[in-house]
Amino acid sequence: MPRGKSFFRSEAAKFRMAERSYGSQLQQGCGTGRRHFVRPWPKSSLTGRQRKLVIPPKFPDKKLVLVLGCSHLRAIADGFVTMPDGILTFGFLSIPGGSAADLKLEIENTVLTHQPDALCVLAPSNNLTASRSVSEAGADFAKLMTSVTKRFPNVFVLDFPPRLNCEVKDQDLLRQEFRDVTARMSVKYCSIAEYFPLQDRKLWVRDGVHLSDDGGMKILVKWLAHHSYQKLHPPPEPQVSFRPSVPVVTPAPKPQRSPSTRRTAITPEPKPSLLPSTPAVKPLVGDHPVNQGGGSFIIRMR
Repeated sequence: MPRGKSFFRSEAAKFRMAERSYGSQLQQGCGTGRRHFVRPWPKSSLTGRQRKLVIPPKFPDKKLVLVLGCSHLRAIADGFVTMPDGILTFGFLSIPGGSAADLKLEIENTVLTHQPDALCVLAPSNNLTASRSVSEAGADFAKLMTSVTKRFPNVFVLDFPPRLNCEVKDQDLLRQEFRDVTARMSVKYCSIAEYFPLQDRKLWVRDGVHLSDDGGMKILVKWLAHHSYQKLHPPPEPQVSFRPSVPVVTPAPKPQRSPSTRRTAITPEPKPSLLPSTPAVKPLVGDHPVNQGGGSFIIRMR
């Protein structure tokens, strides 16, 4: 049976509606990437949330990093996204939808077969909706960090990936609050938000929260491995050789005389004597008569 004009008109209307729906999703902050089919996990009796713990076997030549976080770790825990091979191994404790209080309760009641060499806390972005204010989120995060730093000696925090369904300024305020908490505790906070450009919608799936397996998760895995390696294998500090500087003494220039100036010898004049002058006595030669009293005698001078 041939199709009439009304059929093609209805198909064109459906196509236009689909285009409008897709455009509205982009404007509302929805991603265009793809994600694996979510597998259900057993629920925790402590928080009522799904929970999964993955701990690899212990290797004597590799160090273990345990990552604590929310649903961003689901794809890694289920094996859809893999960590890069290297000298590190990774374990994961994922609590989808978990806030800072949920992560604290779960990690405190988790029994580990062996102690990890480092603990990475993925900053809980669920506090954007679970907390009533930024200060309340910071207080819950501080309790979480206090608990994990007491149990694990080597702890660092990895920034949470941005969301498309929340205001950027609200996310920045929460990040700053988390940075202030870690700074007071002398814990390293690793920023990664700048590596997720918001205009690249294929990094997220339709909900605007979770990362796509072939886009956003690759970026997250890359920087998770990078900062884990930097934490356990910090680069050596550059050695600066100290050479004491020897002061250079420059002799003062000698004063130069004018060529018209000549030296003149000054002879001091003799000072006049204060004693009376004595007349010079001429030598007496020959016989000279001398009168004395009434007689006279002769003095002979030779």
